[in-house]
Amino acid sequence: MRVPLSEGAIPRLFPSCDERQACRPSFRYNVTMKPKEKTHPLKEENSSEEIRALREEEIPQLVRIGVPAFPGFKMPPGEPERYFTNLRRTGRGELYGHFREGRMVGGMLTYRYQVRFHETQVKAAGLAWLAVDLLHKKEHIARQLVSFFHRQSLAEGAFLAMLFPFRADFYRKMGYGVGTRLDEYRVPPAMIPAGRGKERVRHLQEADIPLLEDCYRRLQERRHGLLDRTPEEFQRFFEGASLRLVGVQSTPPFTPRNGKGGDSSETPRSTLKNGEGGNSTGTQEWERLSGYLAFHSIPAAVDNPFLNDLNVHELVYHDSEALQSLLAFLHSQSDQVERVIFHSQEEDFHVLFADPRDTSRRCFQGDYQQIATAGLGVMYRFLDLPAAFRALTGHDFGGVSARLRLIVRDTFLPEVDGSYDLVFRRGRLRPGDGVALEVELKMDIADFSSLLMGAVRLRSLVRYELATLSDPAWLDRLDRLFRVEEKPLCMTEF
Repeated sequence: MRVPLSEGAIPRLFPSCDERQACRPSFRYNVTMKPKEKTHPLKEENSSEEIRALREEEIPQLVRIGVPAFPGFKMPPGEPERYFTNLRRTGRGELYGHFREGRMVGGMLTYRYQVRFHETQVKAAGLAWLAVDLLHKKEHIARQLVSFFHRQSLAEGAFLAMLFPFRADFYRKMGYGVGTRLDEYRVPPAMIPAGRGKERVRHLQEADIPLLEDCYRRLQERRHGLLDRTPEEFQRFFEGASLRLVGVQSTPPFTPRNGKGGDSSETPRSTLKNGEGGNSTGTQEWERLSGYLAFHSIPAAVDNPFLNDLNVHELVYHDSEALQSLLAFLHSQSDQVERVIFHSQEEDFHVLFADPRDTSRRCFQGDYQQIATAGLGVMYRFLDLPAAFRALTGHDFGGVSARLRLIVRDTFLPEVDGSYDLVFRRGRLRPGDGVALEVELKMDIADFSSLLMGAVRLRSLVRYELATLSDPAWLDRLDRLFRVEEKPLCMTEF
């Protein structure tokens, strides 16, 4: 089915959901909710089944289902219940249960985020803790929960869904495509650049959460793929004794624009400590962090308490100067640290190190020496392509001009399945209903989700026969159209 471009007094690339429903009765998000109820139940075809939001007293039931479903995740008793309750309190998440004859047989946790989507901020939905009672596996309960998650997300205005998969093939069948790969490096501190010194590096404490929040927020506002964070999410950095944080003070010190204490976008200095004496740098000036590092120590040997590795939980920096300061801090730990463990989604991160080989000293394929291990993390799925295209009206698609018919296959969410006529003029997506098309591109929604997020190249998808072009001569131009400067970055685990 073809979704035409619309025209009117106010140019709009695609019709709204209401307009599509009016002109095509088959296009329905079909989320059924009982009025004036907070549980939002979705009745299945069988009237004895429903999916609805959980009441607080039902949370332990979901935990009893989820803990056996994820036996590898060791959690202290009561921890899941506390975490879930806090998520609901802050409005970040919601818990849903699948009930059969009044008994819970599965459930899930959903998140509400704002995500940087190229040049704009949009709503995104996250899915986690998708669990099914062990006695009810292979009964399509997970599939029904995911379908409900999609439609509930659409009803709340989110056209992008995200998750961390337990099996990529399971979620690929539901339309999820791969995101940016994460590489783990294990490097001796001596191989890390000494940088320009660590004079601006300071310990961070719980009182410095406003500085951390401000530092991350400024990066999130410009870095494609990053999710927003709340103060409560930074609070978790300080809830355990093992995690430590250091930050880089901005230089020159940040000064409020009005000279009288700043406005809501300006963060006052909280107490920062420096050196062994922990001397305060003062609280009267205003400043910002240009980067921070969260890390913890782990034993490097079971029988030697003096040998430890330093595991970098999160590395955030706004400029190369801040990065060099944090690297200098890590370099200086060589007397007590065997290896520094980095986790990075930057493709060229290995060139930082004098010798990027990891300490396994493993070789493969002849003379190739291992420098990192790679992991698959977040997966993306677009739930409403017209809404996604409308959000990209200010995006530069590589300066390319093209009249493209995009054919997307989606067997899980039929509303998405169909063809979309896209007109690009000098890199801008413009209304163009009725224009003669030049080329046709076909692919599955999972691969297109990865492509539109910038996690994969069109050239690669065509090479692997995951995408088909009606005219191969267009490959270079369309590859440039969809290519992004930086792949999506996700630093939030959910």
